[in-house]
Amino acid sequence: MKDNARIFNTLMTSILGYSSYMAEGGDLGAIVTTILGTLEYPACKMVHLCGSVNPPPPLSMLGLGLSLLLPSSFRMWLLRKIYSEDERNDFSRSWNFLKTGMGYYLQQQTRPFTIGYAISDSPLGILAWAGEKYHELVDPEIYAQPSIREDILTTITLYYLTSSFATSALPYKENASQFSERPLVISKPYGLSRFPFDILVMPVSWIQAAHRGWPWSSEGSECVFVRRHEHGGHFPGLEVPEELAKDLRAMAEQNRALFK
Repeated sequence: MKDNARIFNTLMTSILGYSSYMAEGGDLGAIVTTILGTLEYPACKMVHLCGSVNPPPPLSMLGLGLSLLLPSSFRMWLLRKIYSEDERNDFSRSWNFLKTGMGYYLQQQTRPFTIGYAISDSPLGILAWAGEKYHELVDPEIYAQPSIREDILTTITLYYLTSSFATSALPYKENASQFSERPLVISKPYGLSRFPFDILVMPVSWIQAAHRGWPWSSEGSECVFVRRHEHGGHFPGLEVPEELAKDLRAMAEQNRALFK
């Protein structure tokens, strides 16, 4: 992911010639975008995240731990007082994904070529492996639209015809150490878009605390844009591209001075 950030920055500055730009990402792309949001890349003036996995602040972590000692009815009452209904739904979806949807990640992180070579020459195998995530993580109303099915089949076809499925699993292994390193702190203004069927969505307060800097860095920044949508899931660029583009335009317009 560090290589991705370096290559994207080189593309924007040295090849396309931009002196400033903003970056957007979700899932692993959110980590790439976070790297671009550090002081190492001064041409990137602002970043936008669709997903950001951050641990709870110390007090929240302590509170959540202590709440496990409480009777379930009181614990749920307490959580309703602290977190909104949307945030509790985010917790529920994220927890369910951690319990039942992480098998692919562990496989690709530890034995990427085992599954990679096993199904790379099978369109049905690739569809079962990758298509499962579209089925589970896309807004159900949007998934029912024929155009989405066509886009998914196009993606699976590209994997198959280019024989690239096996190598596409490698980043999970190659970047495993990223998750054990010191948390990255964004040093530029950043924004967040939230979608109801996304997973591993942390409360905005957790993300803001993580990127204020302390105790990891003195170069933290503040969140300048937050919008929660009524539709969309883990792939907003596929599901609701117009809404995502509106967020980026609005965020850039509000912070136009950064690009002068």
